Amino acid sequence: MEETTNFFAIAAGSITGCTTIDHTTTDNGFLNCARASNPGSGSHGSTIDAVNNLLNCIGARKIQTNIIGHGNDGLIVTGTGQIANDPDKYIGLWNQSNWQPKLTLLANRISSLYLWGCHPGTGVNGANFLYNVARVVNSPVSAPTGFLYCGGGKLWLEQGSTWQTATPTHKPNPIPAPTPHLNFALMNTMKIMSNDAFVDLTADNVVSVSVTTALKDIGSLTADDSKSLLALIDFSQPITIPGIPAAISTGSIKATFDNNGRKINKEFIIYNNRLIVDAEALNTAYRCSEGISNFLI
Repeated sequence: MEETTNFFAIAAGSITGCTTIDHTTTDNGFLNCARASNPGSGSHGSTIDAVNNLLNCIGARKIQTNIIGHGNDGLIVTGTGQIANDPDKYIGLWNQSNWQPKLTLLANRISSLYLWGCHPGTGVNGANFLYNVARVVNSPVSAPTGFLYCGGGKLWLEQGSTWQTATPTHKPNPIPAPTPHLNFALMNTMKIMSNDAFVDLTADNVVSVSVTTALKDIGSLTADDSKSLLALIDFSQPITIPGIPAAISTGSIKATFDNNGRKINKEFIIYNNRLIVDAEALNTAYRCSEGISNFLI
């Protein structure tokens, strides 16, 4: 098998204190991995469940607390896995009226709150989100600025990712997601996995492309739109990801390629509009431009 380039480093974080994890079992496997990595953690199906689990755990102590779930910029899910479709089951920048009454129960009861997911602390949205939460719980609140993975009994941060932290009196400066340079000049060649090996294809080999989002089936794209979409993905440099991402599934792409008369049918999962994962080879992924979000509306 052709080797892929690995842009990720081992940057493990350790979990201490009281922890609760989204109870969903139908995600991509991250939550089950997180439960195996953190036996004894609470299991929640909503934001209020997560809060009650933490309160039951801390008792009279004032210690670190942790919520584990899938995330995106300024968001962590608390009961629906890889989708955020119930405002009582996610904590986000845009639904504070839903979660504030619940998280107020933690105010002055905890020493800190860590939100373990992909990108909750990223950018302006992440900084504003963490600051809003910190003011409600009256303690420091932290979350990753990049992808978070689970594997090998540990949770791993993407290379270049850090923990963004807000306090009740300090809104931090935004930290962007770690985004490696995409060499668009090299993206004419597409390395696509087929029968456990990469084959080299080009845009001329594309037969059809269709797109689905979490909310709707966009359907088949025109030939021009297909090429425009695929040009936003760095198929020239497949990467090996170190585990299962705690990201939101923002959509999927189905593509058919013609390789010298042989059809190759592929499906790719879009994570947080930043990473495309091969649905058949889940450790094989491709970086993409965030401009891909324009195709998902």
